[in-house]
Amino acid sequence: MSNNLLNDLLRKEPVSSQQEEAFKFQLELLKTEIDLVERSIERDESRAQNVKNFAIAAWGTSIALFVGQGDLRKFAIFTVLIPLLFWLVDAWWTKLRMGVHVRAQKIRDFVNSPNLIESFRKQEFVDFTLLDISGSQYKEDAIFIRYSRLSRIMRFKEMLYFYGGLIVFSLLLGALLFII
Repeated sequence: MSNNLLNDLLRKEPVSSQQEEAFKFQLELLKTEIDLVERSIERDESRAQNVKNFAIAAWGTSIALFVGQGDLRKFAIFTVLIPLLFWLVDAWWTKLRMGVHVRAQKIRDFVNSPNLIESFRKQEFVDFTLLDISGSQYKEDAIFIRYSRLSRIMRFKEMLYFYGGLIVFSLLLGALLFII
């Protein structure tokens, strides 16, 4: 830590011991919130991976069913619906949890802003609310609205390549089996 930043953090306005203790408690809460946000993001990633695993299982089973049954081969193109439905489900869950990701950005912005130094000076948080892990206070913010659009989420590269690849494979296989 640079000496200037350290000096800025150590220089504080006169406050009561109760306010100083409350600020220390709030700093601990901020650390806890950072940990909870990180865990929530990890759970989201695990949930997304589980949706993808289940999509592969359901899609693969349906491909095997259509290819294995001679009468159903010409309908194999309809397996395109399975990755499409899972894509929508995955994107919907991501949309519902977008507040956590926005909250992580807002915490990062606060920790790297002059408001942190001002908070240490005043021994109270300046322009920052604690314990909003789900980011509900940002629901009306432009950044939240932009990031939580379903059409934008569905274009995340991970989703686009994964589900788009399954869809393309289903289309190609369905067209091939329809021709044969």
